[in-house]
Amino acid sequence: PGKYVNLSINLNTLIQNSGDKLYNNPGVDYRVTLYLGSDCGESSEYSYFKTDNDCWDKSAAASAPETERIVKAFPQPAANVFTLEVNDFEGLQYELLSLDGSVISTQTIIGMETQVDISQYAAGIYFLRVSNADYSYVHKQKLIIQ
Repeated sequence: PGKYVNLSINLNTLIQNSGDKLYNNPGVDYRVTLYLGSDCGESSEYSYFKTDNDCWDKSAAASAPETERIVKAFPQPAANVFTLEVNDFEGLQYELLSLDGSVISTQTIIGMETQVDISQYAAGIYFLRVSNADYSYVHKQKLIIQ
């Protein structure tokens, strides 16, 4: 058996302790998104929405596509070009972000396989974000440029 880590987060406490003065105001919509990642560049996103009865509902998130989107970026690390593969590219764009979160490149994805020229960027760690226009679908992963 492998080792497991249990993480317990109370979303109400998290927002109350964040200093958000709007927390108790009626009519304010809250969405909490947890991004979980690994050193291998894989990540997952879980979104929860606050309901009228003060509970958190994962099912209230934008409905997922019928077929799960699969996004792959390789090679890792990349030198001059990396390949971005998606099984469903309709309405998607990618953004390349620096470590401080600044968007340094944005492009609409127009096919199932896209070659991305990264030769003009310095060696280092970047983030790749693939999303649709309203961010109801977001895939993030680390990208290492040599």
